[in-house]
Amino acid sequence: MRFSATHKSWPALLVALVALLTLVVPISSAAAAEGDVEDTVDLNLSVAGATGTDSTSVPVLPGLVPVSLRTKLEGGSGSLSPTGNYTLEAGGNTAIVDSREAADITIPLNEASVVDGAIPVTLTARFLDDLGCADVDISEGVVARVNEAIITYSGAPENPTNPADFFSAAVRTITLVTADDQVSFTSPAVLQAAASLATEFPRAQISTGQGADAGPYARIVEFIPDAGPVQVTVDAVGATPRMVLRGDAASLVPAAAALGSADLALATDPQSSALSQTGAAGTALSLRWSDVGGQAPVLEGLGTVSQAVTLAQTRFGGPISELEVKVSGTYIPVPTNAGATVSLLLNDRLVASERLGDGYTYTLQGTVTPEDMTRNTQVKVELDSAPIGGDCRAAVWVPRVDIDANASTFTAKPGQTLPPGFERFPQVLRGELPVAFAKGPNPADLSNAVDLVASVSRLEVNAPAVSVVSVEEFDSSSQSALLINAGPQESTSLGAPLPFDPKRSPVTSDPSFSVTVERPFAAFEAFENGGRDLLMLGAFPADDVPLAASLQTDLATAVAPAPDGWFGLTGDVMFIGDTPRTGPDGTVEATFLSVNTPPVGEAVQVESEDSGVQTWLWVASLLVLLLAVVVLVLWLLSRGAKRNGDSAEQVDAPGGPGQG
Repeated sequence: MRFSATHKSWPALLVALVALLTLVVPISSAAAAEGDVEDTVDLNLSVAGATGTDSTSVPVLPGLVPVSLRTKLEGGSGSLSPTGNYTLEAGGNTAIVDSREAADITIPLNEASVVDGAIPVTLTARFLDDLGCADVDISEGVVARVNEAIITYSGAPENPTNPADFFSAAVRTITLVTADDQVSFTSPAVLQAAASLATEFPRAQISTGQGADAGPYARIVEFIPDAGPVQVTVDAVGATPRMVLRGDAASLVPAAAALGSADLALATDPQSSALSQTGAAGTALSLRWSDVGGQAPVLEGLGTVSQAVTLAQTRFGGPISELEVKVSGTYIPVPTNAGATVSLLLNDRLVASERLGDGYTYTLQGTVTPEDMTRNTQVKVELDSAPIGGDCRAAVWVPRVDIDANASTFTAKPGQTLPPGFERFPQVLRGELPVAFAKGPNPADLSNAVDLVASVSRLEVNAPAVSVVSVEEFDSSSQSALLINAGPQESTSLGAPLPFDPKRSPVTSDPSFSVTVERPFAAFEAFENGGRDLLMLGAFPADDVPLAASLQTDLATAVAPAPDGWFGLTGDVMFIGDTPRTGPDGTVEATFLSVNTPPVGEAVQVESEDSGVQTWLWVASLLVLLLAVVVLVLWLLSRGAKRNGDSAEQVDAPGGPGQG
């Protein structure tokens, strides 16, 4: 294209340049770019220090093309702090913000901004010293945040036409629908669907209801009891796509389990049958970095750079008491007038460090001990380096450390070191979650159970197998389980930390506490009973059905928010009275208690895959030892008896001692 420098073309060119600049630099009051759909998302990015970085991604619905991302950077170093900047990169385009100012940001996006169905977003800090190099001395307390963003799209969302494309990571809400008079029939499938979908799509809010139309970011799954194998139909006629599963109880549960499977991509027909997933994913006590993180992680660049993975106890199939970490790899040799150190941090605690020199390999090892064990362990490898002579402008060497993802391992030891409470879940479930309804399933109780099952399942690596059991089966089982709508009888018989009784007397160590309050209350409790961990939702008085249901719903709703509802639970009791407080968003503000806290850090061995064999070996060894002791005692007794007999013979013999 050719421009002529006439007085008529210059104004148009100037306007075009200004418009272009407003897309790539921070602005104080950016208007929305042209597009058909605006979507508000939570990025929740934060960085600290001179070279901090944080990343996330925004899933995109099929059919939509991103046009722009608008957000605001908050925090920063302040007007009197050293000069630096923050870079927000979205979909390959960037905006740079002065570190001393908060600023509005607009970043242009396009079809190429979507990678694997999502827009990658990264926030990076960069503070420079007098030489223009990364200022490694900048305070870690300097923090900047990018929270909420508005993304504008063009196009229109594509309605799914079959089970294969029915769900996506961009879906916000999934409503599980069943007729009120069929709850006893369909509740096992509904709860299994809640667990499977929450594990696969932790960002989606999952609930029960009648499935009111909620737009392109919503999905409805309806369960209809019928005879025979399950039949699946996808209907995209309404404003909200709907999937209908119709079949008998035995067919609906494995069909519900399949909803969260990546193999659902094989169901490419709008009407299909015999949808099913059975069995459980295998677990191991030893994992590689490649099992939980990237296949070829690299740390490269001056300053501080890091790679991290998070290991949940549930990855090892159950509770663990220790975790041995070994990270090894290679690095580019470090010149003599430069410096570089590679370190291993476990839950932000430095456990090993190695100064790099003219070699090529490194190995870092550390252990998470019982007293430091938590539900999740963050393993971070950090590279700290300084340029040659301290001047990055003269640098011809760029530090690089590679992590060998197959040789770097995480080895766990089974055991329990956490006190009874919410943090023991989901690992104590060991892939199975029985649910019992104290008063029999009804729509309100099923809704509460879905909230709780979905919330705890979001923390699972593989969805648990959910079942509905009777109260009798619940009482006689040794499996960790969930009890819904419990009352005084159940709380007392199970030894709950806070019984459902007017005498509010929590089970606790000294000093003891007790008070009688003749007012209703509800509680969600996590506790140990007979060697198994239980979850119990209930209220007092249980015979006031509407009030008990309302209070329990308040608690379940407070636990439900995706994706981090369960992470907000602390201690072992979540308590509300009959006039609960509510926060700015309308959710209940419950009181959390820790009323049953045995010593922490004393590992209690729990059953593992080979623990049965080990137990029999110990028993056999003990029996052999006891048998050896018995044989030895009998042999000694027989020798003693023989000596006594010989002595007696000598005494009685003619001419022997005692003869006169």
